[in-house]
Amino acid sequence: MGRQKDAPHEIVFQAWTVPKHLPNWWGSKGFTIKIQEFELKPGGALFAQNRR
Repeated sequence: MGRQKDAPHEIVFQAWTVPKHLPNWWGSKGFTIKIQEFELKPGGALFAQNRR
């Protein structure tokens, strides 16, 4: 499974690094994503819940 989009690097970087953008594209169709923890740093954490 995969997706490929033609987008500028800056927008792709923001899609991965700004928590409010993740639920807009990450996850399976029909599910919602709730970001619980997002620490973008070495040793940080990402905890997200997928809900139907």
